[in-house]
Amino acid sequence: MRLAVYTQKKETANLLSQLFDRYRQAQGGDLSCRLYDNDVELLCDMVPGEYDALFLDGGSWPRLTEELRERDGLLRFIGIVPLQQNAAQAARTLWYCLPDPVSALFLFPVLDRLAEELNCANETGIVIKTKSSVLHLPFSEIEYVEVMGRSILFHLLNGKLEEISGKFSDFEARLLLWPDFFKVHRAYLVNLRHIAKLTADGVLTRSGSWVPVSQLLYPQLKKDYLESLMLPEAKSDSLPQPPTRTHSGYTILLVDDVAQERSRWAQVLMEHGCDTRMASNGEEALALAERERFDCVILDVNLGNASGFDLCDALRQATGAPVIYLSTLSDCEHQTQGFLTGGTDYITKDVTPELFWVKVESRITAHGTLRSELCSGNLRLDLKQRRAYLKGLTLTLTTVEFDLLHLLMTNSGAAYPPGKLYGLIWGSRQWDDGHTVQLHLSQLQRKLESAEPSHRFIQSVWGEGYRFVPEDG
Repeated sequence: MRLAVYTQKKETANLLSQLFDRYRQAQGGDLSCRLYDNDVELLCDMVPGEYDALFLDGGSWPRLTEELRERDGLLRFIGIVPLQQNAAQAARTLWYCLPDPVSALFLFPVLDRLAEELNCANETGIVIKTKSSVLHLPFSEIEYVEVMGRSILFHLLNGKLEEISGKFSDFEARLLLWPDFFKVHRAYLVNLRHIAKLTADGVLTRSGSWVPVSQLLYPQLKKDYLESLMLPEAKSDSLPQPPTRTHSGYTILLVDDVAQERSRWAQVLMEHGCDTRMASNGEEALALAERERFDCVILDVNLGNASGFDLCDALRQATGAPVIYLSTLSDCEHQTQGFLTGGTDYITKDVTPELFWVKVESRITAHGTLRSELCSGNLRLDLKQRRAYLKGLTLTLTTVEFDLLHLLMTNSGAAYPPGKLYGLIWGSRQWDDGHTVQLHLSQLQRKLESAEPSHRFIQSVWGEGYRFVPEDG
C-alpha cells in the first residue's frame, strides 16, 4: 500500500508513523508512507497513481479533496475526525473516517479493508499508468494486448487504445490469471470473449482487427475458444470463480432476522464451500453456539427488538471465533460502535459478494480458528506446528513446500494454473514463466513419493494446472 498523510499536527504525524510501522511488522506487507505538512507541497507533488490513500486531519479534508479527486479518481481519502465533529457528514465525502486521536483499534481494520479492496480491484481488472493518467481497465473491456518495441498497447472494446511503457512480463501473468485471456503469439494476448473468427492463421476480433496466431499454440487456443463459447458472458465486476472448496471448509453462523437477507448471504457462503448455520434471533444463535463449533459468526446489527451489539460478546465467548457485523447501517458512529463492542470487522450490505467473501475468509485466517490439522488418507498436516506426516513418518518440507501442499489439499481436486499458484504463494514477485512453481512442486512430489511410492499426490493436468489427488481419488 502506498499511503500519504497531510496534517500540520506533529503529534498526529508521529503517531501515524508509529502505527504504520507496527502494522507493517505485524502483517509483513509492503506499506510505504509520505508525510506532508504543507498543502502547496502536497498539491505540487501529487501525481495520479502515486498513492492508494491519503490521510487528512479534520481541518483540511473539506478544501483539498475536491481538487485532488479531479487529479486522481482512484485516490481514497481517509479523514481523521474529532469525535465531536459531524462524522456522518464527513463519511459522505470521504472513503473512511477515523476518530481523532487515531488508535490501532480503528486504524488496523481500515488498513486491512484497504488492502482487501486493492487486491479485489487487481483481480477484476488491471491498473495501468499512462503518461497522463492512471486507469483501471476491467478485464472484460480489453479486446487484445499488443507488444510493440518497448510499448504495450491495450486495445479496448470502445475503440480506444491505451499505450504504456514497460515490460510485457509485468502484466502477462496478471492477465493470464483471468480465464478469458490467451497468449496467441509472443507479442499478442487476446480476450477469448471478443473473438469474431478463429482460423489457424490468426484471430479476427470484434472490432475487425487481425491478430496472428502461433501454429504451436493454435490447437490449445481452439479448444479454449470453443469452451468459452459454452460459458455465460463474463461481467467486468465479477471475479474468476474460485476452486470449489470441499465440505471440509469453514462452518459459519449467520444471524439475521430477515429471511431474505439470510438466504442471500448464506448462498454466497455456500458457493464458497462453507457449512452455514442460520439463526433469526439471539436465542437461536446462542443455542447453536453452545452445540456446535464455528469458524466465524456473521451478525446483523438490527435484530428486530434486539441489537447485535448486545449479542456480540456472548457469541464471541461461546464460539471463540471472530464476529463480523453485517449491516445496512454504514455511518461512522455505528461502525465505530461495532469495533468497540468486540467486532472483528464491520461490513455494509452494499458490498459486492466477492469482496464480502474476501473479507470473511481473511478474518477467519487471521484469527487462527482454522482446524488444527488437515488429513487425506495417510497424509496429515499439523497446521499449528506446520508439519507434515505420511504413514506416520515426518516429511521434511520447506516453508514453500508446506504452503503449496496445504493450498492444494484444502481445495482437493481443483486444478491451479501455475500463474495462480505463483500469485498465491510468492505474491508480487516478478513472474518467471512457471519455473519456480515447477521446481518446488517437483521437489515436493519427490518427498511424497519417497514415503508413498504407489501413489502420485500431485497431478499435472494439461491446459489446467496442478491438483491434489487423494489416495482414494
